Amino acid sequence: MAWSAERPGLALFIIILATITLLPLITATALMPIVFLLDLSNFVATKEMASRVPNLHQKQKKLNSLYYLKKAKQACSENSYAEAYEYFVNYFESLNDPSQSSETVQAAFTKLVCKIGTVLEETDNIEELLKCYLQAINLFPNNYIILNNLGAYMFKVGETDIAKRYLELAVKVNKDYLPAEKNLLHVKWHQIPRWHFRMLNDRHRNAAYDRAISESISKGYHNVVDIGAGCGLLSLFASRNSLASVVAIEENKTLHKMCLDILKENDVPSVQCLNVYSTDLPGVPCKCNLLVTETFDVALFGERALESIFHAATVLRTEDDYKIIPCGAKLYIAVVPDKQFALNVLIDRSPILSDPGFSAAIKWDHPFLSRINSEQLANKCWYLHNDALSILSLDTLCIRQRESEPYEAEYLTETNFEFMTDSQQVFHINFYNREQILSILMEDDYYEIIHLKCKRGVIHAFTIWFDLNLTEEVSITTNPLDPDCIRCWEQAVFYLNRPVLKEEGDTLAVKVTVADCKLKLTVVEDDFTQRECVLVSKEIVSFLNDRTLVQSIVNVADELAHHQNLLVIDYNVFPLFGLLMAKTTDSTVYHSVSNDADVEFLKHILTLNNIPSERFTILDGKTSLVSNSRASQTAVYFFDPINTDGSLNSAAYRDQNIAHTTIIPQMVTVKVQLIYSAYIDHCNKVEDENVLGFKIGKYMNEYMGNEHPNLEKLDYVEFSSPVAFSLEEDEKSCEVIVFRTGLVNSLYFWYDLQLHENITFSTLTSSHYKKCCFFLETSRSVKSGDTYRITMKCEGHYLKLSLQ
Repeated sequence: MAWSAERPGLALFIIILATITLLPLITATALMPIVFLLDLSNFVATKEMASRVPNLHQKQKKLNSLYYLKKAKQACSENSYAEAYEYFVNYFESLNDPSQSSETVQAAFTKLVCKIGTVLEETDNIEELLKCYLQAINLFPNNYIILNNLGAYMFKVGETDIAKRYLELAVKVNKDYLPAEKNLLHVKWHQIPRWHFRMLNDRHRNAAYDRAISESISKGYHNVVDIGAGCGLLSLFASRNSLASVVAIEENKTLHKMCLDILKENDVPSVQCLNVYSTDLPGVPCKCNLLVTETFDVALFGERALESIFHAATVLRTEDDYKIIPCGAKLYIAVVPDKQFALNVLIDRSPILSDPGFSAAIKWDHPFLSRINSEQLANKCWYLHNDALSILSLDTLCIRQRESEPYEAEYLTETNFEFMTDSQQVFHINFYNREQILSILMEDDYYEIIHLKCKRGVIHAFTIWFDLNLTEEVSITTNPLDPDCIRCWEQAVFYLNRPVLKEEGDTLAVKVTVADCKLKLTVVEDDFTQRECVLVSKEIVSFLNDRTLVQSIVNVADELAHHQNLLVIDYNVFPLFGLLMAKTTDSTVYHSVSNDADVEFLKHILTLNNIPSERFTILDGKTSLVSNSRASQTAVYFFDPINTDGSLNSAAYRDQNIAHTTIIPQMVTVKVQLIYSAYIDHCNKVEDENVLGFKIGKYMNEYMGNEHPNLEKLDYVEFSSPVAFSLEEDEKSCEVIVFRTGLVNSLYFWYDLQLHENITFSTLTSSHYKKCCFFLETSRSVKSGDTYRITMKCEGHYLKLSLQ
């Protein structure tokens, strides 16, 4: 410190400055614990004081919540749905956690959202509908009812992938909620149509394609493009050869993803899989000298296969020396015999039925007639004569199905029979001949006229089948008379607008046309004159042709004929009961029709039977029948509880709250029995052995569901007597005793309808109503005498059966 002695003034200044600067800091540090304790004491005191003072914000929030809830309930009681919805949303948003609200309030909100959704859907207000559903789901992410409704709506508007996500969430939240389970099943059926299962399970077809592809690759055609690859089976066949380079093209997003998974599962990562329409590609990212495809429908042309083949051969192939599998096809035509057609086809007493020798020309002992149920064909086209309907003068009309498609797909392979004409080749298409294919695609009227030599009889329908030449050495056929017929494709059946009578040895000229990738048949000449038929919906034809159903309804009308001044509400596809009551009593009838052509048909029947229009009101399909009726009048409500595919009818459960009402049918009973049917497994479950050992089944079977509706004809073995369930019960179990040892795989069911006290109609033998079955995930081995329990669950119009 020598400098301090030398400069005492400076040293004194520094000491004074340090004292002034540091002393407050030292003092503050020393006093800090005391200050902290004082602050803590003040804080505690403040909190204690605050706890004694009401929280005005929380109180106001609670008051607002109660106000919103009260207003929401009031708006609901006044049917002010939009206002009620807004108040409900405000109420839930005022809560810290909407899920903590009472179950009663949540149920009321759910019901309101569903009601608003229905109204907005009917008015096509998509934007508000989505806003309503999404806001509700944001408030209650686990509300499975709203999740299901939104998923069902998205499916209706074609947004299948979005629909599936919401429905899967609904099922995840509540696996026992039947509507969500059913709707998810319908989505899966749409994503992967049922025919994929039949195709993959056709081992004969698969082996033929495998051979054709393997032989072509072994001849040096290594660069493969698989068009319409589906789940990738043909690509897997090609990939067996290590020299093959394979590109799979599939436009279906679900199948494309499945194809990728299956390729990975089978350790084939080298196959490129493109999710695109093949015809949209300007080329492929590799060489191509082998094109393979299987995109054919029952009449060959319907899936636009020629378009795909022409584009691929022109644009996608990269080498002059190339192969196409299949390399060609031959199309054939013949006339299908039918006993019922021959006897009853027309109701207008045309000259063909007045021929006294006509009946003698029919071979009643023909093997076809003893095995084929002719009504299965007839019901799809013609109204056959029914004595029970003569009261409405329907025996004076020619009634025929109005076609939405030029042909029906029918299985004609189950029996031995002879055609009513010789069979002839119509087209022979060479898939290498691009000029021929271009002519078929570009010409408005590409056709051949075929002359068929006839046997004596009435001609109502033709069938078409094809031979598919995979290579020069390998071919497959859909010929129903060939024992090696491929079963994954049905046959195309074309119904004539008018029947044609032919004598033995006569020639029938038929024009077969391809236009816009659709096949069409026209009779060039006929030898009689007859007025055109009335064209109606398919369901009306099948209804009128179900003799037992018609007679049952006539019997019910007879039972009620003594009643006067009834209000009749007839929901059936054809209002037979309503027409009979309007004609024989002074009843007032309401019926709903959605098709204009069917409206004209009904008006014609009213005129024919002198029924005044003021006593028979025809409403459009969206109008509620009950809302147009007089509540004070005694009503008979005749609904149809069954859809034609065998499922329950949702419309039948609407509008039943009518005063002074008689409901028909009085009771609906579900009859169930244990069966085994190989057809059910064939159509719903892929077995890896059928796809030549590739691992495909576990991916396809995710889409199989557990139900098969719309069964027109089913070969099966019975393993139990039927047990009965009433639809009045939501859930019930019944014991069933097995009387045969073997395997069971399905619960086959139908309905008994008690129409009146002593009048019951069963859909088991009905030609109008198809049958259904629930199938087991795996077949079950049973022994005679074993006892099992069948459980039925019914929720609204959704039905489920299970075996325990």
